[in-house]
Amino acid sequence: MDPCNDPVFRTRWDADAMAIQAISDFLDAAAALGGNDIGPQGPDLSNREFIAPLLGGVRGRVRVGEVEWGDPQTTPTGSAATITKPGVDGFNFRGFIHNHPGGSKVPSPAGPDGNGDWAVFEFFRNQVIAAGQNPALLSMYIVTFNSDLGEYEVWAYDYNPEHNNDGGRKVNPEAQPCPL
Repeated sequence: MDPCNDPVFRTRWDADAMAIQAISDFLDAAAALGGNDIGPQGPDLSNREFIAPLLGGVRGRVRVGEVEWGDPQTTPTGSAATITKPGVDGFNFRGFIHNHPGGSKVPSPAGPDGNGDWAVFEFFRNQVIAAGQNPALLSMYIVTFNSDLGEYEVWAYDYNPEHNNDGGRKVNPEAQPCPL
């Protein structure tokens, strides 16, 4: 079966490809920030968290939204990045991608403030349901750096009500979107 012929599989297939593309977008943002966001090998993602929404577009195509970032992790105000830009809503939201500067590939639990990866996922899932859209289209992506391989990897998670970290899958680094 061609995954591009099924709306749910097509959305996930395209979202995987855009998650891979977002690594470049994150590195471009790190390069523009400069300072400690530039490592010995050039821009890197170990200083702060970057995040971008994955949005539904023309003919079901998924695209990467605007990249945002938190404070550096090395400061007392080091914080997670959040999605704050207008135009992201339950109607067009298909997931989000973010990095973990510390390298963990599993979703972060809720902290004392109640925030965490699953809380963000739950928030947007509720907006998607309220907008009458299919929550099965949503995925959460985490970018990590594999120091053994010297490359970034992307891990995808689908919603699960227990908010456990089982079932993450490594995204194909060669992922390409479905043809239009």
